[in-house]
Amino acid sequence: MNAGGLGLVQGRRRSLSAFISYAHESDTGFSIKLGEKLRARGIEPKDDWLLTPGPSYRDQISALIRDSDVFIAVISRLSVISPAVRSEIDQANGQKKKLLPVRIDDYLDEAALHQALRLPQWTLLRPIDSFETGFTSLVDAINTDFDLMVVHTWLTQRAAEWDTHGRRTSALLSGRELKEAEDWLPKVSANQLQLPNVTPLQADFILECQRARTRRARWVAGITLAIVAALSVLTIYAFEQRRIARKNERTAEENARKERIARKVAEEEAKIAESRRLAAQSSFALKEHPQQSLLLAVEGLRVVESLPREKAFVAEDSLT
Repeated sequence: MNAGGLGLVQGRRRSLSAFISYAHESDTGFSIKLGEKLRARGIEPKDDWLLTPGPSYRDQISALIRDSDVFIAVISRLSVISPAVRSEIDQANGQKKKLLPVRIDDYLDEAALHQALRLPQWTLLRPIDSFETGFTSLVDAINTDFDLMVVHTWLTQRAAEWDTHGRRTSALLSGRELKEAEDWLPKVSANQLQLPNVTPLQADFILECQRARTRRARWVAGITLAIVAALSVLTIYAFEQRRIARKNERTAEENARKERIARKVAEEEAKIAESRRLAAQSSFALKEHPQQSLLLAVEGLRVVESLPREKAFVAEDSLT
């Protein structure tokens, strides 16, 4: 599994993995047997048999340790003085991995023993010990605090990816993943002697994730305020436009009303003028053409009758 690793949900579904550190000069046979036994119990063993030609040996070993859930240190007469084994223990201890020492020799240089291996409970798999009994206790130890180890491995991978790629914001946790990390942190930090535990890089990673969440919350709050302000301005503008539209509507209605009145007055004035014209023609034709005078007078009366009462009075005066 690379630095990106599996997601946390997938990680909880997989088997635990154990890196086996041993002295190649004397412990290869035992380590192969131990790996086979672990695999039969559903635990994935990891060691240098997984290395591939080309990439740096040291980098590949570091990645295997980083991506393993527990670190098994095979303690033998030669492993306690092996620089390679000591380097691997340093890496696992620096990453706060769960250390499980397995002693396979009766005699070893206690003074040369790595300091990180002195505190954890040892599993005894010496020739004089019952292998099955000791192995069962080792498997139980591996499976203890399963979820804490899975989250620890996942966070180790995510923090390493974040750090390797220049601590980009895009590599940070958010939402449910950040909540998982925050729930995990106090559980492993309560006892500094308990493993797995939080590493400085993991702590920096979680802290930066929290800071990013705060920045996002502030940004969202700022955007929300800006949207609210914009909506307020738009609402005020809409009300003002509605007020102006209503005012214009009333003005248009008033102008239309005045236009109707003016048109009606003009029509009435025209009728009055027409009645006066007919009256004048009737009067002029009375002596020589009485019948035509009568017709003109009747037509003038019809025009007057079509006028409103107050206007009719004005027109009738013109006929008398």
